[in-house]
Amino acid sequence: MLELQRAQNSFTDAQQRVSSGKIGNDLKAFGSKAELASAGHLAKARAEQRIDLAKQMEMRFEAQELALTRAEDGANGLKQELLDALGANSGIGLGSALATAFAQAKGAFNTELNGNYIFGGTRTDTLPVNIETLDDLGGAPSVAYIFSNNTVKPTADFGEGPAEVGQLASDVATPLFQVIKNIKDYMNVNGAFGAPLTTAQQDFLKSQLPLVDAAATTLVQAEGVNGNQAKYTDTQRGQQDDLRVALTKFVSNVEDADIVEASVQVQQSQLAYEAAAQTLSKLNSLSLLDFLR
Repeated sequence: MLELQRAQNSFTDAQQRVSSGKIGNDLKAFGSKAELASAGHLAKARAEQRIDLAKQMEMRFEAQELALTRAEDGANGLKQELLDALGANSGIGLGSALATAFAQAKGAFNTELNGNYIFGGTRTDTLPVNIETLDDLGGAPSVAYIFSNNTVKPTADFGEGPAEVGQLASDVATPLFQVIKNIKDYMNVNGAFGAPLTTAQQDFLKSQLPLVDAAATTLVQAEGVNGNQAKYTDTQRGQQDDLRVALTKFVSNVEDADIVEASVQVQQSQLAYEAAAQTLSKLNSLSLLDFLR
């Protein structure tokens, strides 16, 4: 009876290895390799988490790129309006152009992704640019007053320590909002630009051109920073994916059964089981007289 049970257990174990492709269903089945299997699964899970994090950051970088490009377009558009006004000696329409530049900048730096403001630092639940209208900007004591972002840049850890994955509205947008405020403040004091422009108006508009250029340059530089952060993240994602593949193979080498060997064991166990069953059947059919002969 004991031999029959052993044969049955051996047969069942071998069948399980053939059907699952694994040595066993729990760490006990791996014996001395149990710690290696556990460590391999843990490391693989970490790699997969970092890959998922990198995918999330890629969406962030795309959103930041679109926002920064939008703000840069606003700066370049404002510069062109100033040049056109000086060239035509007419400031009619400058107020409308200024409002457009403001709206583009505000919209860009209040960009939201999955419910989070991406230029707010780690303060993601509050509008980084906290004013609504161009008049609000003109009434603000300073440009610094209009920002609600904190000073902590967002980071992500892909296995090499925290890496910056975002920028702050106050760092990147201050030059552009400053030149918009300069022009708005001038209009508040001196009235709207008309035609022809006065000498004082011409001199003032000329003085703002280098500031608009500086604002656009700041935005271009921010786009470069964003691009470098995206490249780093993409590199880390590739490395973690390579690690995931390597760990998958490692765990497979530890856990996977030798199918050929297991198949042979199935056949051998089946024969042993059948032989033990036949022996037990014969024993059960013997009478007392058979033993006494």
